[in-house]
Amino acid sequence: MTIEATVQAAILERRALLFTYEGDSLPARTGHPHALFLSATGETMVDVFQTTGFTSHGVLPAWRSFNVEKITAARRLDSTYELAPGWDPDGPKYAGGIMAMV
Repeated sequence: MTIEATVQAAILERRALLFTYEGDSLPARTGHPHALFLSATGETMVDVFQTTGFTSHGVLPAWRSFNVEKITAARRLDSTYELAPGWDPDGPKYAGGIMAMV
């Protein structure tokens, strides 16, 4: 299964996602993926409500968008989740199209 397919399955099943990003040796991240979408520049992105793991942008939990091509490993976890605070499926960042969403 490709990383994109793993991310999409996690979204559709509302399962937490454990993933590493950009091939670095930083700790893995865990979060609740809510949408797989195309950015304005055509990149495949995933919106994640990140709950644990490495972050260079403040404190967690928090919303983060990740370029799927830069995710180096991903695994669906057994735990499920509810919609995170601030989830907005009509947000302008999704203007390029949503490929999958909760």
